[in-house]
Amino acid sequence: MKTTRRDAGFPAASVRDLHICTSVFVEAEGAESAYPQVPGAPSSQRFQAAYWRCAVVLLASSYRQQPTAQHILFTNAEAVPQVDGIDVNQLLQRLGVEIAPIPFTFAPPPHHYPAWRGCFYKFDVLHALAARLDPGHAALFLDADCVFVASADAI
Repeated sequence: MKTTRRDAGFPAASVRDLHICTSVFVEAEGAESAYPQVPGAPSSQRFQAAYWRCAVVLLASSYRQQPTAQHILFTNAEAVPQVDGIDVNQLLQRLGVEIAPIPFTFAPPPHHYPAWRGCFYKFDVLHALAARLDPGHAALFLDADCVFVASADAI
């Protein structure tokens, strides 16, 4: 049996009160950690393009399913790049996606475990998201490699 927000005792949120969020974390040259699932240096444009592509697909598929939801992309990138000749910033603006730049403050110590350092950026995003949500609003913070094939209403 599937449990919904209402079944769990949470108030129902309208799609308009829903924030659908993802993040793209970029690493500077010389401060990279290891990500075995993607080849190359994490500071390279080629490496980062994989994550920007995923974020675009997630947000575009979400917009198609719930166009009145608030869509937010959190990033520590200085600028949203062009990927495959596409101006990602312009594309996201057309979809009404808010680009929310936030710094990486939850960084692990320099000699901590050498892989997946970007996972700690999720704490920065959660902190920023919690500060901006109004009571009664709901948020979905998803990894960028998700796709919406139906409305989020049932979640």
